[in-house]
Amino acid sequence: MILGTLDKFVKHESWETIGLDDGVEYKKYTPSSTDEDWFNHPLYEGKTIMKFRFGRKMRCFGYRNGERFRLLRIERDHRRSNKG
Repeated sequence: MILGTLDKFVKHESWETIGLDDGVEYKKYTPSSTDEDWFNHPLYEGKTIMKFRFGRKMRCFGYRNGERFRLLRIERDHRRSNKG
């Protein structure tokens, strides 16, 4: 599943077109509070954490570094994803 979704990323022309892909739901991670923020750590300061789905319940979190996406975390039940 995740490899198929990552292959989809590669086939897109830009990050903007990935964001328009309804199947991926690539968007910014915006938790409602710092208590719920998985990435509230100096290591991630200044980075825009993004999320996308790869299956019904599975979500990935990471950030862009140039043209690369750094995968940080995989969530199996999207409890955190629903809060951000």
